[in-house]
Amino acid sequence: LVSYDDKPGKKLWIWGLSRQGMIWEDLLTDNDGQYIEFQAGKLFNQAAYSSTFTPFKHKEFQAYDADIMNETWFPLVKTGGMVAASEFAVLNVEEKGSKIQVKISALQKLDDELIIRSGEKIIWCKRIMLSPLQLDSLQVEIDRDQDYSIELGDSKLGYNSSIKERIVDRPIELNSEFDWNSAYGLYIIGLELEKQRRYIEAMSFYDNCLEKEKSFAPAINRKALLQYRRMDFKSAKSLILKSLAIDTYDPEANYIYGLSSYKLGKTAEAKSGFSIAAASVKYRTASYIQLAGIFLQEKNYQEAINYAHKAISYNKYNVSAYEILAIGYRKTNQKERAIKALKDLSELDPTLHFASFENYLWDAMSKEDFQASFYNELPIESYLELAIFYHKLGCDNEAMEVLSLAPENPIVSLWMAKLDKKNQASHLNRAMNIPVNMTFPYREETAGILKDMVKEYESWKFKYYLALIYWHKGLTNKAKTLFMECGSAPASVPFYLAKAKLFKDEPAIVFESITKARDLDKNDWRTALAVIEYYLVHNRAKETLSLAKEFSSKYPEKPALGLSYVKAIIERHGGKITLESELNKGTKFIIYLPLNNKTNN
Repeated sequence: LVSYDDKPGKKLWIWGLSRQGMIWEDLLTDNDGQYIEFQAGKLFNQAAYSSTFTPFKHKEFQAYDADIMNETWFPLVKTGGMVAASEFAVLNVEEKGSKIQVKISALQKLDDELIIRSGEKIIWCKRIMLSPLQLDSLQVEIDRDQDYSIELGDSKLGYNSSIKERIVDRPIELNSEFDWNSAYGLYIIGLELEKQRRYIEAMSFYDNCLEKEKSFAPAINRKALLQYRRMDFKSAKSLILKSLAIDTYDPEANYIYGLSSYKLGKTAEAKSGFSIAAASVKYRTASYIQLAGIFLQEKNYQEAINYAHKAISYNKYNVSAYEILAIGYRKTNQKERAIKALKDLSELDPTLHFASFENYLWDAMSKEDFQASFYNELPIESYLELAIFYHKLGCDNEAMEVLSLAPENPIVSLWMAKLDKKNQASHLNRAMNIPVNMTFPYREETAGILKDMVKEYESWKFKYYLALIYWHKGLTNKAKTLFMECGSAPASVPFYLAKAKLFKDEPAIVFESITKARDLDKNDWRTALAVIEYYLVHNRAKETLSLAKEFSSKYPEKPALGLSYVKAIIERHGGKITLESELNKGTKFIIYLPLNNKTNN
């Protein structure tokens, strides 16, 4: 259902229904029964995998794109429904014979005229004065042979009864002539999977596409991009050269050519790729940002500033451009302009740690205040992100300063070892001695350091960290090799639980890993859960039930353990449950059982 304010240039409202509300009924604190959520936004639906096979595909974030949007959440209070809404009010209209029932609920304080027109004639005008969530209701006689419109204030809210004004004529069913087995069809499936971050599956569809049509350039480009993501920069460049041999001005191919060339140290080729890609509006801002970063790393600060300004001219919301401006102006001692760039940046995003750190460098913020600005769940990742950002722009002193202010962490110590050669040994020693708990490396830049460390040092931790990055990048065979090379040296529960997950298709390795983890910590609930899940899969009902009962009692707040306990009961009794014999009296439980296709019980 689509409605919009009927004056040219006004807002378009696209309404959809969310099924989330349908599954929350038993979790609500009120007793009013079921409810739904109306949603209006930039997209027509919340895309799922099945959306691939409809006209409503997944949207993709463009490189270095920046967008600004607002969300408004509000309840419907006694309106009986909704035909239009804005940030000011909710409107519902019910037609009853020759009359219409109009209900308006305020979302903020209102003092405006509500005007109802039939054709060009005003048939009702009333001053509406409401506080938030107050309701006003009125009945108006209407000529049903004519369309009518309702308007609140100066275009604060509008509604038109004409169905032509409210329904958008666009296809909602897939074109029946579309061939999913064509090269383009296979490419589309791969692209949709890639947008969902299902990269391994996406690669297989790109391969299938290229088997059908070896020179299908869009699939070549996206396959090259996946190789780039896998840190195989040589393969990425080799592929993209095939695409450029078809069209040397292809903007996507040139952008990927620039990315892969730069990773291979071919700066001139990278500049060439980004320069050509900049001719496309889609890649213009991103290419200017990349070029500005290269010039900054080369200490050509004026060119870095120039390209940052070019990026802003095409997207004034681009955070990265303001960051490069701030660094460029600081490096050229233009304090007023640097502070202005930081102010503009903070207005775009007040939470940026970059702005805080730059202010710290200008002595406009204390060390304590800068450190206090990190209050997210994994502050270490924010410190690392900021330090690596500076490093990539050739600002290693600033990167080292950021890391020196960060809490102790093995990946922080690894990066300090890279940047501080003089004290490298002490940093590496610290990295090897810090426990691996709550350490989740995933960045390709960190992988570059770890590759060198694995060659030089016999530390299972370095292999483990590198394996986690390979795993994240979809390089599971490389990850498995490194896990196996660690042998039995690790005395770490997280290591063995991760190993069990990675080797999930190899039962012997899984059992060996979870047994080792349980030997290390018999009270760890995650380890117990891993063992229970293994027993369930391998029909060891008696052991499953005993362990599940013990740990669901010990950790009642962990729903996964409670669910495993119920599964164990069902398994133990062959699908028949005598609950009284297994659960204490007074225990509350809900059991969801799938229907058996044969017995339908």
